[in-house]
Amino acid sequence: MGIEYKTERGKHYRWLTAALTCMVLLAGCSGQNGNYASTGEASPATASQSASVESPSAAASESAAPEDGPMTKYEQPIEVTIGQSSYEASSFIEGESVDSNIHHKFNEEYLNIKYKNKWVVDATKVGEKVNLVIASDDLPDVMKVGLNQLQMLIKNGQVEDLTEAWAKYPTEKVRSMAQYQDKIAFLPATKEGKIYGIPLARDFGESIGIMYVRQDWLDKLKLQAPTNLQELEAVAKAFVNDDPDGNGKKDTYGIGFDKEMGFVSGQPMLTSIAAGFKAYPKLWVKDDSGNFAYGSIQPQMKETLAFMQNMYKLGALDPEFAVKDFAKVTEMYTNGKIGILFGVFSAPIYPLMTNKEADPKAEWTVLPIPSGTDGQVAPAAKSFVNEWIVVRKGFEHPEAAIKSMNLWAEMFVGPNAYNDRWAEANSGAYSGKNINLYALPYNFDSPYQNLKNGENLRAAKESGDETKLDVREQWILSEKNKGGSYGWAIEKTFYEAEKVLLEYKNIRYSDYQGAPTPSMISKSPTLDKLELETFIKIIMGASLDEFDRFVEKWRALGGDQITQEVNEAAK
Repeated sequence: MGIEYKTERGKHYRWLTAALTCMVLLAGCSGQNGNYASTGEASPATASQSASVESPSAAASESAAPEDGPMTKYEQPIEVTIGQSSYEASSFIEGESVDSNIHHKFNEEYLNIKYKNKWVVDATKVGEKVNLVIASDDLPDVMKVGLNQLQMLIKNGQVEDLTEAWAKYPTEKVRSMAQYQDKIAFLPATKEGKIYGIPLARDFGESIGIMYVRQDWLDKLKLQAPTNLQELEAVAKAFVNDDPDGNGKKDTYGIGFDKEMGFVSGQPMLTSIAAGFKAYPKLWVKDDSGNFAYGSIQPQMKETLAFMQNMYKLGALDPEFAVKDFAKVTEMYTNGKIGILFGVFSAPIYPLMTNKEADPKAEWTVLPIPSGTDGQVAPAAKSFVNEWIVVRKGFEHPEAAIKSMNLWAEMFVGPNAYNDRWAEANSGAYSGKNINLYALPYNFDSPYQNLKNGENLRAAKESGDETKLDVREQWILSEKNKGGSYGWAIEKTFYEAEKVLLEYKNIRYSDYQGAPTPSMISKSPTLDKLELETFIKIIMGASLDEFDRFVEKWRALGGDQITQEVNEAAK
């Protein structure tokens, strides 16, 4: 039917302040959730070799080095203009701002790069701004873009060829992050063998479903945690009818769903249940003939919707879910009204920590998503990259952005002098300031480091020997040991949720690896709206025949054309 990525264990480490603050701000950090993910067998790049990187002192003393390398300091200062986002949830220490902060200082000190903001807009409006500057051809030297914007820039010839720069300048750390899973994230950024964008990686688990269940409710009702779809239905029904919170009212629900069924919030709601039916909405799968077909119109999706319709009839879903965004659903979790969450690995930090803060006695167990009748399940996954760095056509120093990426990776990965300074800053004046969001040129994470950190932390707990934990893992441990709702969330994330990710034998990515086709760009908004409206209508009680009518409409309104283009593009 399709290609599944077999999970393997990573070989790197990472500095976790950036990752954890991004977990709290998951929607903002993740950006636009694209549907075009990687496929095929791939293991984390083994880049444990030491990179060719000068130490800070060497970089300062050898500014006239004859050989320019990944972090060689420029002999004379260079200025790089950039488009920047501002984040509501971040703040600066006294004397610093979005225009001048620790990241600017580090880049000037170690690389002699002076970053200057060509514009700053609220993070929620950055997509609109980027579209405007593309249309007016008024690009900064370096800019972060989404998938469709990347394609437009390449087509228009507005961005620099980065092939040579990428061959020469990335450190092994940066190269392994960007080239994770057989360089899959470079495919949309490559045309005729030339690279026009550098992937900004994030944790590969940010779209993979995990099931969180109120353990105290299970205990009160003397129920076992669900492992398959049949058991899920039974537990959800009990959470509705058997007063799990003990308040004498029928005011609780089984499963949290929002009006986009998780496709906007980034929490894998519908996809986690669909996987039990081997249904993969919004992914491209190969049919029995080996052709690409859209997952949302396959027969397995009809089975999924029939199951969800029954859950709705049982009262397992909030009857008003179709008009509530994820913020409203989070309020229900906070107030102890929902007993099951299908979320990502960081869900204990948000939204479940809000429930723990409101009710310290609340307890959640962390489980794989429910399997189907054969006892197997492969959760759906989106790409770990949905943003790329591009460089304005004609900019004299296209390698500058890569050098700054190297510096940022050295700062949060370590251990080295860069990392020591960053760690010291984050444990001091910058603690809790989310300054990582302003990393230059842009913030990115290792796609696989949380897995390794969690694995090492669990091993240390089992052996009782914490001496082998590195500086990042020691920091996680110290945060956990502080206790309270945050310590609880840290423990759930790294000691339990990351363990579940490792337990999945297979993870299902889209079989189509390429960039969006012309019809996909022009017709997807209409088709996506049709899909969402139809699925909600069916879940809320419409005839299942509506699914067949949806398939016909989807094909007639451009779906067949998109499918043809996808198959042609993949040849």
